[in-house]
Amino acid sequence: MEDTLIKLIQKGTCPFTGQRYDCARCEVKPEYHKIPSDQPGMHSIHMSFCITGYVKQMSRKELRRIANIFTMDDGRHPKVDELIEYFMELYKLGVEHLPMCDCKRFCFKHGCMGGDE
Repeated sequence: MEDTLIKLIQKGTCPFTGQRYDCARCEVKPEYHKIPSDQPGMHSIHMSFCITGYVKQMSRKELRRIANIFTMDDGRHPKVDELIEYFMELYKLGVEHLPMCDCKRFCFKHGCMGGDE
């Protein structure tokens, strides 16, 4: 888990508003783009990880289970307390979703907005 995501959100520019990220106060509802169904084989899946439930419920058992998804800068998996701290820091910035793949139209509040082909 790198702090580069936190730095990006603190200093980066949102692709939907053109402004600095302000996910906590963002009211923009980015438009979803659908891939035309007449193009077979052109579909792909973009996944995101929703941290909202983990922040609100903080089930240590579940956090322990998902800790293996994340990797610290030193290559190890985070401890539950480190994961809680990371999620809380992101959540304070308004982040609700984390990308699980490369996505050009990713919104940290809403997830993948589609049309990334």
